[in-house]
Amino acid sequence: MGGAGDRLTEFPSGAVTFLFSDIEGSTRLVKALRERYAPVLAEHRQLVRAAIAGHGGHEVDTQGDAFFAVFGEAKQAVLCALEVQRSLAAHDWPPGTRVRVRMGIHTGHSIPADGMYTGLAVHRAARICAAARGGQVLISQATQTLVEDEEEGEEQGFTLADLGEHHLKDLDRPVRLFQLAAAGLEPPDERVTGPDGQDGPAAGPAAGVHGWPAALTSFIGRAAQVAEVAGLLGEFRLVTVTGPGGAGKTRLAGEVARSAAARFADGVWLVELGPVQDPAQVASVVAAALGVREQPGLSAADAVARVLARRPCTPPI
Repeated sequence: MGGAGDRLTEFPSGAVTFLFSDIEGSTRLVKALRERYAPVLAEHRQLVRAAIAGHGGHEVDTQGDAFFAVFGEAKQAVLCALEVQRSLAAHDWPPGTRVRVRMGIHTGHSIPADGMYTGLAVHRAARICAAARGGQVLISQATQTLVEDEEEGEEQGFTLADLGEHHLKDLDRPVRLFQLAAAGLEPPDERVTGPDGQDGPAAGPAAGVHGWPAALTSFIGRAAQVAEVAGLLGEFRLVTVTGPGGAGKTRLAGEVARSAAARFADGVWLVELGPVQDPAQVASVVAAALGVREQPGLSAADAVARVLARRPCTPPI
């Protein structure tokens, strides 16, 4: 049998993608199933291991119901997570049993040593997994960017829904998270487990609202205007708010965005066009606000259109 050194020669290094998973409510399952839990755990492990191997991944560590795997390519990790969730949902579990697995994926730089990966990238991936809910796959922006850059992403049968920024335990800065969305998976849910272990919304102005500064004061006396503009958004694709400088147009738009964000599965975004003098630069400014990377040989408008075509633009179910 080969030792840890032999196994490490197979592990990728450099820019790698980590996948963590565990069973939500495993303690409750143990108490409910008792002696029947062991075969359920074994079947769960078999399904997860088959998906990891089938997508070119490597099992780094397994403890109880938790898995730690590494992939040389970001998309393979996402496809592995998709297969795991679909396999678990389709599996014939004992009557009354639901095996719900939460998963987290992050791409970062790491080199295996002494039989293990270490570093901030591993820690971040583990925290992303811990923030997920059963049946949910959360993905970091680093992984999402790599996946979106591949032209074949649209053909894989999945999208990555932007959940906005979230504060995760032990991480100093908020993390922008995406949820794997595909047929057979639960719809995107912006709630994640916050630093205190409780469900928490996205950091910033409001869940699903991107680009607006946090509101530091209450918005009083203009509820009717907010309701009016929000109502117009339900009827028309374009609504223009005009008025003299300093009248509060941006603040009003921000309040409308907060009130209407739930209507749109991908949230609402602020794009500052005031400083733009050349109309040809509008698409580039929009791309920057949405976090879309421009690519050689592809105009900014086409890059934005390609990314938006893969995102859900209808209200969440």
